[in-house]
Amino acid sequence: MQKWLNGLIVVSSIALYGCAGAGSTTSGAQQRQLQSLQLFAADDTPRFSLYVACTSDSVNCVNVGNGVFAWARDHDVTVHNVDSGDPAFTATASRAAEIALPYRVAIDYRPSVAPGYSASSYKQSSESFAPTVGYRAVISVFQAATGKLLMRSPVRNQQAADHGKTSNPYVRSQMIELLDSLEPSAKDSR
Repeated sequence: MQKWLNGLIVVSSIALYGCAGAGSTTSGAQQRQLQSLQLFAADDTPRFSLYVACTSDSVNCVNVGNGVFAWARDHDVTVHNVDSGDPAFTATASRAAEIALPYRVAIDYRPSVAPGYSASSYKQSSESFAPTVGYRAVISVFQAATGKLLMRSPVRNQQAADHGKTSNPYVRSQMIELLDSLEPSAKDSR
């Protein structure tokens, strides 16, 4: 019985590791769809306003916001930190000042950090394990002038932090990686 349980744990760990890797946050189809919208012009100027809502019980959204604002500053994108109930997430026209740009991108971002566990974690132990850092998000792209929904795509990512490291750098880098996926060619050129 013990060998079977150990085998199950190993197989499950391998499967979860494959799912939880730090790879791309968007699938190939999602990347192509985002690329087809041309959120950035040929000269890399943004063609959208960005709205981000962060909701979490385990992560300080200030860290996420700092990453968002740093990315937006680097890409010359106008960003708004909003609640998930903001009208930016609905099929309504953008504010008059933002209609000059063809798109409104709204990201409902839900980061999480879970403590690391082992197969024997039910016992009290002084041993510590690396946390798992991840998120679930929904990227919505609207036509700014009309509010027409052009794309809505759920994305997620999860990875184990390095042992002994804090989760904050992972939270920030995952957010920036997600934002970089808005324009795959811009990410590849860096």
